[in-house]
Amino acid sequence: MRNLRRHWNFCSVCLHPQRESIQTDFVNWEQVEVIVRRYGVCRSAVYRHAHGVGLFEQRQKNIRRALKKLCLERRGGKSKR
Repeated sequence: MRNLRRHWNFCSVCLHPQRESIQTDFVNWEQVEVIVRRYGVCRSAVYRHAHGVGLFEQRQKNIRRALKKLCLERRGGKSKR
């Protein structure tokens, strides 16, 4: 927990007024270069933040959920033929 507190105190993304939007964009697979331009943050800070607060895990859950939905829709579409 000590490292996470340190992260919160020094991370430019954590301290950014649009932190939640940055995180949402990252989790929803927005390109990091777009996030960098949109919010004026450093590319390496985005990745450090993502690792520090577990955004990669959330991102993976999002992609799994989307793929599962696509597979189910495709299956449903095939069975209707």
